[in-house]
Amino acid sequence: MQSVKILSFPRYTFDRLLIVCGSCPDQNSDILIDFVEEAMAGLTAPQLHVVAYDCQSPAVNAMLAGLAGITEDSIYHCYTADSVAGIYTSDEIVRLLAELNRCQVS
Repeated sequence: MQSVKILSFPRYTFDRLLIVCGSCPDQNSDILIDFVEEAMAGLTAPQLHVVAYDCQSPAVNAMLAGLAGITEDSIYHCYTADSVAGIYTSDEIVRLLAELNRCQVS
């Protein structure tokens, strides 16, 4: 929660905020998502980059993807050392696969 509280300080101007999480956060996911939604309401910046780093909890990964879904230009990254399946949930990979599928159909 401490890392996202910087959003409530208007004196800081930055264009990106990187959130990296490898385990369950210290707050309930609904509280985190609500806080970030309220803090980002009406803002065009910062762009959120949310990273699930070697996190084995599907609930945490879903929460992080939800955080990235708050704004249109935010990005969800997923890395796991145990399996390559997790990276296929990353926004860039999803977009790349969609582009490849469109090209193959055309």
